[in-house]
Amino acid sequence: LKFLYEVDSSIKGFGYREDPRINEIKSKREIKEDYAKIYGIKTNQLALSIRDLDENTVVVASGLDLAHSQITSLPDALTHIGGILDLRNSKITSLPNALTHIGSNLDLRNSQITSLPDALTNIGGNLDLRNSKITSLPNALTNIGGDIYLRDSQITSLPDALTHIGGDLDLRDS
Repeated sequence: LKFLYEVDSSIKGFGYREDPRINEIKSKREIKEDYAKIYGIKTNQLALSIRDLDENTVVVASGLDLAHSQITSLPDALTHIGGILDLRNSKITSLPNALTHIGSNLDLRNSQITSLPDALTNIGGNLDLRNSKITSLPNALTNIGGDIYLRDSQITSLPDALTHIGGDLDLRDS
């Protein structure tokens, strides 16, 4: 199931398109039930999109594009976001302490966030902290799958546990 829903990584097909067989297989499945099995949660703890987000949400299967959003908080129990977390210019001031995994990019440019959760271990894509208020990265952070943008940021060091950076490190003017 993790492979089918591309939880840990994208399925690499032949050529430049997605394999149409994947969507055909998914269309015959109970998506919420499958995700609940993958994460060991109840279906009411899963949000397939931002519209499903509530105080019970532990896992968001997709990304959360909250750039310029009026939303002021995320559920305290949230541990996993399957895609991007875009909080550019948002009204959110903190992230849930339970958050351990962001499956794609984390964009905090010009956000109100002042710290990242200590439990955060994985950012699957880019980490963008340009013009952010973040002063340090969590010691538990081991993986950033893409580029790290620290230009005009307050970050002065990277965590010792960070063993994988999948892209470039932009330190200009930092």
